[in-house]
Amino acid sequence: MLGLIFKDAQNAPLLGINNKHYKGLVPQKPIRNGSISMIIPYLTLFEGSYFIDVHFGNAFRDIEVLRECFQLIVEPLKFSDAGELPDKQFNKFFIKDVAWNVEERSS
Repeated sequence: MLGLIFKDAQNAPLLGINNKHYKGLVPQKPIRNGSISMIIPYLTLFEGSYFIDVHFGNAFRDIEVLRECFQLIVEPLKFSDAGELPDKQFNKFFIKDVAWNVEERSS
């Protein structure tokens, strides 16, 4: 198993991803040599520094943990056409392409 924990600059976990949570991505037998790749289509974090812990293990426990193995530095970017982003004090990332629907009802 491979897991990633995304943390903010204050070391607070924001997101955890591992391959056991996605159908068909758990090897049926131990793998001694190989590779794992993952594509995250978009991760809309606000500007700032973020760190990634990497966890290797099996379905029951961590075998090795590499703390702050990677650092991401996100530069300011407008990722919404609405002209206003949510307040960074309450939000650490922005969910893009949320579908909203408003229906008026007659009284």
